[in-house]
Amino acid sequence: MRFSVLGNLEVRSPRGDEVHLPPKIRTVLSLLLIRRGEVVSVQQLIDEVWPFEPPRTAPATIQTYIYQLRKVLDGAWCGEPHGATLSTASSGYVLRVAAEDIDAVAFERRFLAASRSFHSGDYEPAEGALDAAMALWRAEAFADVPRGSLLEAYSTQLEEARTQALELHIDISLKLGRHLEAVRRLKGLAVAQPLNEGVHTKLMHVLNRLGRRDEALTVYLRFRRSLATELGIEPSPAAEEVHRRLLAGDFTTSDRTSVPSAGQGFFVAPAQLPPGTTDFVGREQQLSTLGRLLGRHGDGSRLVTLTGMAGVGKTALAVHHAHTLRRTFADGQFFATLRQAGAKPVDPSVVLGEFLHAIGFRAEQVPATVEARGRLFRSWCADRDVFVLLDDAASEEQVRHLLPAGARCGVLVTSRSPLYGLGGKTVDIEPLPTGDAVTLLGRLVGMPKTEIERRTVREMVSLCENLPLNIRAMGAKAATQGHLPLDKLAARLADRQYRLDEFKCGDLDLRGRLTRSYESLSDRARRILRLLGRYAARLFTADDVAPLLKLDLVQTEMVLEEIFAERLVLAGSSGLDRDHYVLLESTRIFLMEQEGDAATPAEAS
Repeated sequence: MRFSVLGNLEVRSPRGDEVHLPPKIRTVLSLLLIRRGEVVSVQQLIDEVWPFEPPRTAPATIQTYIYQLRKVLDGAWCGEPHGATLSTASSGYVLRVAAEDIDAVAFERRFLAASRSFHSGDYEPAEGALDAAMALWRAEAFADVPRGSLLEAYSTQLEEARTQALELHIDISLKLGRHLEAVRRLKGLAVAQPLNEGVHTKLMHVLNRLGRRDEALTVYLRFRRSLATELGIEPSPAAEEVHRRLLAGDFTTSDRTSVPSAGQGFFVAPAQLPPGTTDFVGREQQLSTLGRLLGRHGDGSRLVTLTGMAGVGKTALAVHHAHTLRRTFADGQFFATLRQAGAKPVDPSVVLGEFLHAIGFRAEQVPATVEARGRLFRSWCADRDVFVLLDDAASEEQVRHLLPAGARCGVLVTSRSPLYGLGGKTVDIEPLPTGDAVTLLGRLVGMPKTEIERRTVREMVSLCENLPLNIRAMGAKAATQGHLPLDKLAARLADRQYRLDEFKCGDLDLRGRLTRSYESLSDRARRILRLLGRYAARLFTADDVAPLLKLDLVQTEMVLEEIFAERLVLAGSSGLDRDHYVLLESTRIFLMEQEGDAATPAEAS
């Protein structure tokens, strides 16, 4: 069975018969195809089929769609083998299909082969591979498929690859001496992408090389007018320099016989995202929520704040999801850590300066004040697809200076405390479910093979309280201290006196991160938190602890809200009522270490 997505979605049997599918089933199949061999959760399918308001019957309807797809893929309608299977997994469905049966995969492989041949100097084989790759395209990817955020992101990725293939074709034509062919392709690409500076600058170079300087100057004027009309900006300094040299006629012979390859010497969209973790697990619900809020067809809210206690994995989740959005926000992805190593907040003016330099502004073009820098950054972003990831934010005021402007921009912030004054949406991150936590530790130390090993891993995860930072610290220790078996590490971890020491390995340090949250509290809140650490149960309410603290209920609720804002207690998790609080054992151990841990209830008041 063959699947074609580079145009309208087409499904054909081994005999070549086309299968016609309703729109929503096309969406389901398309998502399964781009995630072939991976589990696609029911929730992800629901979010993709109904991006805005899924019906209450959505899970049952998805099951119906899967049943109908299976009837097609099982070949019952033609009685022939098909080479594609749709299986049920614990949390969703898996489509297994041979890579060569999907045209998008074939395109990517041929494009890669062409790129390798080109960079090896084998231009004619590169041209043949590229011709075969481009022949697979019939129209826009998934042209007749209703798309949610995941399909839209993948479609954008394919379209970007298609553009890169076209630019590579131009480079091949130039290397083979087919300059007129290159001009024809460049002019077509310039019409299709009137704001693509790299294409227009290259066209200017090629026309000048052919002795058509007047046309090259006309290309610049047309491009500059388009930028001014559509974006209200001027061409980059690099493009202005090409124009200046064309006017002066001072291109050297080597200039006239050398044309930069695609992307060389021109503006490159900032891609500042840090690398993601290769062993990321779980968080399907949060990833689905982020996809809905930040995707191309989101619900209108393009600012999301991830909150959660120290070590819960906010940054890992944010970076992991940000990488899935690179094609959605193709004009640039900016990243900044908003606290220095000593937890001191970073000056937003410094961050804006780094952003503006990455865009291409020279030092003398960057304003002095944070307000002016913010205005310039917002102006540049206004009509672009830009994503900003701000990690470990200290305050709303700090973040507010760094926000881009424009409906096509997206912002993801991580912060221990909620930043409600910014607007947007807040997603609270809790410790991993036990199954995912066990999987994470297994990936770090090796999946357990015996029941004793499985029991040891579960015990370690429990002592880590399902916090990714703690689990990673133990995984790192297991890797660097290979002479210690897991049961020895588990025994050391069981000793409360040294547990926080075990949760430190390199820059993974739960104690250090709890310290920062603790020091952010008022003196009174710190005293009360120490009392809770000594006397409160793991699960408690304001009513439970008010007599212990010798405070009235309103005062107790207010101080608990301050403590919760720093996520030194958790609230409302695992189906608990919102007025319940949870004090983790690792936080309790930390509190017992603090100076003055012999506090008495009388100190609270």
